[in-house]
Amino acid sequence: MFCCSQNKTDSIKQEDEVMDLIARLPEVIKADEYVIKKTKGKRHLFTYIYLRPTNAENYYTVNVAEDNGSTYYTHFHFAVDPITYAKAYYDPFNDRYVPIKIWRKHHKEFI
Repeated sequence: MFCCSQNKTDSIKQEDEVMDLIARLPEVIKADEYVIKKTKGKRHLFTYIYLRPTNAENYYTVNVAEDNGSTYYTHFHFAVDPITYAKAYYDPFNDRYVPIKIWRKHHKEFI
């Protein structure tokens, strides 16, 4: 939840910035180009806020997904700090978030 001093307009603006930050990642752009090519332009990736910051987890959870007609197929999960805008990738195999720099060292094929 947002603190009471933050109004709705500010939170919407911040959410747009967070989603744009993730959408501009080279890995996301490349994956989107791949999906567009493979589906002959019928599908593409989009970002959305999955979870907003709470007292327990002070970050946005942002998903990058593809709408396949009946469900959203998630390609990436990210966390974004609402204050510093630091980004982390969710590693499903180890069930933890990893800083983008670390993730990129192990996934060079995306960039």
